[in-house]
Amino acid sequence: MELKGQKIDHNFLNNADEKTLKEVSSLLRNKIIDVVSKNGGHLSSNLGIIELTVSLIKYFDPFKDDIIFDVGHQTYAFKILTGRNIESIRKLDGIAPFSSREECLADRIDNGHSSTSLSIALGMALAKKLKGDDSYTIAVIGDGSISNGLAFEALNQIALQKNLKLIIILNDNEMSISKNSGSFAKTLSKIRTSGFYLKNVVSFKKINEHKSLRWIYICLRSTKNFFKKIFVAPNLFSSLGIDYNGPFDGNSFKSIANALTFAKNLKNPIVLHFKTKKGLGYSYAQEDEQGYWHGIGPFDIKTGEKINPNVPHMTDIVAEKVYEILQKDQKAVLICSAMVWGAHLSKCFKDFKERTIDVGIAEEHSITFASGLALKGYHPIVSIYSTFLQRGYDEILHDVARQKLGILFLVERAGLVGADGSSHQGIYDNAFLKTIPNTCIYHPENVSKMKNLLDNYQNFFENKFPTFIRISHEKLEDCPEVIENYKSKKLLITYGQEGNKLAKLIENKYDIYMASKIHPLYIDKDRILSKKMIIIYDCYGVKSGFAEEVLIKLNELGYSGEIKVYALPDEFISSGTISELLKKYNLDADSVSKFLIK
Repeated sequence: MELKGQKIDHNFLNNADEKTLKEVSSLLRNKIIDVVSKNGGHLSSNLGIIELTVSLIKYFDPFKDDIIFDVGHQTYAFKILTGRNIESIRKLDGIAPFSSREECLADRIDNGHSSTSLSIALGMALAKKLKGDDSYTIAVIGDGSISNGLAFEALNQIALQKNLKLIIILNDNEMSISKNSGSFAKTLSKIRTSGFYLKNVVSFKKINEHKSLRWIYICLRSTKNFFKKIFVAPNLFSSLGIDYNGPFDGNSFKSIANALTFAKNLKNPIVLHFKTKKGLGYSYAQEDEQGYWHGIGPFDIKTGEKINPNVPHMTDIVAEKVYEILQKDQKAVLICSAMVWGAHLSKCFKDFKERTIDVGIAEEHSITFASGLALKGYHPIVSIYSTFLQRGYDEILHDVARQKLGILFLVERAGLVGADGSSHQGIYDNAFLKTIPNTCIYHPENVSKMKNLLDNYQNFFENKFPTFIRISHEKLEDCPEVIENYKSKKLLITYGQEGNKLAKLIENKYDIYMASKIHPLYIDKDRILSKKMIIIYDCYGVKSGFAEEVLIKLNELGYSGEIKVYALPDEFISSGTISELLKKYNLDADSVSKFLIK
């Protein structure tokens, strides 16, 4: 990006005045709004953090210092300012939607999930200290991400570190970390965040280095701490023993400059607390309180209306059935991990407030919390994205399956999700869930089977095992019943909507086995042994998932005929639409059918 013919980078920003910085911010906002309106993406978080991002690149060199953004979804401005064109973001073979080391040296990590930044930053900062590298490590984390247990574990260790150039930027766009008491406390806060205080406090601390003056430092510090304890409530960071200052205005260049300049002169880790306005610069996003503009599809900039807003998904069907369950079953409790809007569960949360709980970014907690409810005879329904279910593997194994608890898991975004890329593809859950004893996994291919499954919801809670229902994010299409051609010596074993589509294309030449229940898998032995060729097709998971389970079952049944497997590779899959990615791997139903009916 350029301003008046000059490339905007660290060197340019380092010499820029406040007026120029505001011009740069305006350019960035317009660019991000324009690109997201066409490609979709994370809008609100990126608009709110622009001044902070510009300032970070002004006061730190992104190619020498380590700047780490938690999650990485708010890095659009950072990508632009480190030399990338985001026009292709979230597109096939385009710019990654999160941080990517392959993409740029300024990206120090590959990410996409929350609350990892503090642990990684601490490890990096300590490694640099051990080898004598005096560059800075900066971790930018949001108020939602910092509530996750992983972040707390990192903070607990950071509190023990001394002489470490680690700066934690808390980007707070929703909640207050602590509440101060009264007007005097507010006055103290203004003093602590003022330019005068921040410029002189480091010089004041140097008095302690002189033996003859140390008594002055101790006396004045004790007086300050006395009034601070009376009028200023301790916050999480100060309670742990980590230096803290703020809150600062995270959309004011002057305020940010004071804070960053102050932090650069400290020897120990510090938390700088910034208050930012999510969606700043685009009225629809700025006024949003439900999270509608957090992750958005293509939209009209002038009206704020979605382009193609009424695309039907199985998520809508499931949300309707969950509402019915909550109406009928007074013991049903719905638990969600910060994805109420994405799972279309807002109506459930509005009408059943006492039995709907959004635990925030706390997937592990949501699962163990559900086990507690089940142990007391309640009927937990856990709605969770496939990509985030990974974080709760131990809890599923140890706290749910091992205790033989009947909990219903609604696994949203199962299969390829498309544009969010490798960190969010929901293609691994079947592979890791089937390794856990006492688990049952479904993936109905059509609306009728999904409704029928959820109509019998009582079974899930009476069972002595957890049930996982996978919900893909593909466009919902008609899935007519397939003809089971028992006389054919060729058999297709598959599941899901795309599997149904393939089955309809080849049903005249193949026998078809549609597996709505994909684990544990049951296949009739006599039917299997009568076939000369078996095709396994799974475009919703990696080869080590459903395909592997079928292969093991065939081996157990003594099958010795020809086997062909069409499934996603055991690798990380980047961005692209679902249809683009299926075609890239030759796994769309049309392509596979051509191979099978040659």
